[in-house]
Amino acid sequence: AYDQGVKEALHRIKFAGAKSLPLLLRSETGMVMATEPWPCFLNMQALATGIPTDARRKKERGFDLPEVIFKEVLARHKIFWQEVLVRQRPTEPLFDLNPEERRLCLEGCFKVIGDVRGKQIILTDDIFTTGAAMSNCAKLLLDAGAVEIVGITAAGTKLPS
Repeated sequence: AYDQGVKEALHRIKFAGAKSLPLLLRSETGMVMATEPWPCFLNMQALATGIPTDARRKKERGFDLPEVIFKEVLARHKIFWQEVLVRQRPTEPLFDLNPEERRLCLEGCFKVIGDVRGKQIILTDDIFTTGAAMSNCAKLLLDAGAVEIVGITAAGTKLPS
């Protein structure tokens, strides 16, 4: 759940330059994923990718958080990372925006750069809040020919039903 310690850790990673926390988050994510039978429904053509971090933020941090969290963990399951999305323009941090503002902020933000035709894709991100980024990228990948998108995140909020 994206609350308490997890929320604090992600804020420290993203906005206070905490360099050791991403590795701890990867370790925790890997332990949880090792107990789940989830890879059984994936075909051999599955690939993993992340929702790309803003280039300026990636340069400041020195890493792309979804990649740090998931690339190594998924490789243990023979699911390999491929960058197939890019962020075409910077956006402001989304944490203070409501769902509609997030959706509008991300409109036209991402672009598919790889060949995803016929692929099953695991789309990763650090946090799932409103689903705006995940939905936006999933739609682009499907429009580019991907056959199925499976989204996974390290943390998520509980959405109203």
